[in-house]
Amino acid sequence: MKNIHESVSKLLSIKLEKYKSDKLNLSTCTTIYQDIFETIVDLFQESKTEVSNEAMNMVCQMYYDAITINGNQELDPNIFSQRASVKNIETKELALLASLFSNTPFASPFIFEIKKRS
Repeated sequence: MKNIHESVSKLLSIKLEKYKSDKLNLSTCTTIYQDIFETIVDLFQESKTEVSNEAMNMVCQMYYDAITINGNQELDPNIFSQRASVKNIETKELALLASLFSNTPFASPFIFEIKKRS
């Protein structure tokens, strides 16, 4: 899955356009996360790239945290009852994610955890 970050970014830009005029309350932020999750799950499924639920949630939460609406409004970071953690992802999956997201800021936590385990 080459250029995954570019693909996700393009798809999310289109999907999240509709929220530019919305008030960023808990409900809107939760709906935005659902859109992110569905978009990334679809992309992974279409490319036949299987990852665990923890890995999928980690990637989706990273994208959620990186998004700003209208260029400056951050999304509510407190919508998650529990955060995904690299500690709960197998090393081989971390390597896959580090590879998929290489040359992007999203690779860093995966690479750091792999090095920590070595």
